[in-house]
Amino acid sequence: MNDYLDYQKALFDMEQELIDRIANQKGLTWKKIKAVIALDCLMRAI
Repeated sequence: MNDYLDYQKALFDMEQELIDRIANQKGLTWKKIKAVIALDCLMRAI
């Protein structure tokens, strides 16, 4: 695998771990978090 893909995967894994931690602290469901992320991405795209 090339370094760029490994880097992207590492970043993704770190994000997932961070999201899981935040979710556990705030008692959010994964669906709610995904909705927030989707909304955030949408806002950036506009």
